[in-house]
Amino acid sequence: MQRRDPASKQPEWVRLALHLALWVLPALLIPLVLGVLIDSLIGTSPWGALFGVLAGSAIALIIVLFKVKALYGTTAPPDDFKQG
Repeated sequence: MQRRDPASKQPEWVRLALHLALWVLPALLIPLVLGVLIDSLIGTSPWGALFGVLAGSAIALIIVLFKVKALYGTTAPPDDFKQG
């Protein structure tokens, strides 16, 4: 009986979603945890956590944009492409 690679059982979109989740989740959680830690040390609650959420969201958005551009950037027509 031939063994199959478990990764080959998943559709491509599932692998892409898991890959993005593994990049986005730490990008959201690490700044949030740092913000809460700063809040507890300095006593600036809720500003550190709020800044952490905003910074993490910006970082996650940048990561998603770069991943999408890397995946689909080669399929877009060149800038000098004219229809008609």
